[in-house]
Amino acid sequence: MKNLKTLMMWIVLLTLIYLGIFTWNIKTHMLDGISKQWGLNIVGIILMPGKWIQREVKDFWFDYIDLRRVREENKILEKINKKLELENISLKIKVREWERIRQFLKFNSLKKWKFVGARLLLYKHKDSEFLNCILIDVGAKQGVKKNFPVIVPQGLVGRVLNTSMYFSTVLLISDTNSRIPVISSVHRVKGIAQGVGDEDKMEVKYVPITAELDVGEEFVTSGLGGIFPKGIPVGIVESIKNEPTSLFKKIVLKPSAGLSKIEEVLVIEGPSIQVVGNSQTKSQKK
Repeated sequence: MKNLKTLMMWIVLLTLIYLGIFTWNIKTHMLDGISKQWGLNIVGIILMPGKWIQREVKDFWFDYIDLRRVREENKILEKINKKLELENISLKIKVREWERIRQFLKFNSLKKWKFVGARLLLYKHKDSEFLNCILIDVGAKQGVKKNFPVIVPQGLVGRVLNTSMYFSTVLLISDTNSRIPVISSVHRVKGIAQGVGDEDKMEVKYVPITAELDVGEEFVTSGLGGIFPKGIPVGIVESIKNEPTSLFKKIVLKPSAGLSKIEEVLVIEGPSIQVVGNSQTKSQKK
């Protein structure tokens, strides 16, 4: 009962307040202005987040479109860059190849010889059960024949051992079956350079113990034997020993060609090649 009286009192009080404010507003129109101002504020407050969201979404979308465009352009530029890098690498390789070819042609003694360029396909090391040899990508189709000399800019590599239509094996100067007539570049001492099965070492046989020779002196092909032209570097003297029980010096050479670093070679053919067989010697003339 008490609660009901209290509620009725609040209703009467609020009604009187409302009627007072209503009457005051009729006379002054103050609430109309306030309501307009607050209405705008309320409308603005309601619209502002929506406009902000709209603006952000719009900016995000255009940023996304721009980003996609930039990404596509970057992909195109990356492809162009990679293509240019490959072309640059290719040009560098060609420059190096031309430089090697230029170095090949420095041998004055080879002016009358023909050249066939070749690439290394396989290198058989000294630990292999096979001979010390390499496989190159030229053969009979390119005019290559057995015993044709093979060189690099630094010196002699070996000679052609066998040929097929498009490939050839080259017996390296480091093989124990390789024997090359040589002469020293300073003291003009003659001997036979022979492989010992080591790509970094050779020996020169049959140099008299009384012959003058210095460490660091280079042996070149002497031109004897009819296979190798004269003047191609073979090896540099690393050590010289005089054996008390021998009439000849023990001479160790380091091959000039750097056999373990071969990439390209030149197979050379001269006016005539002496082909040494098992039982006879025959000439191949052009």
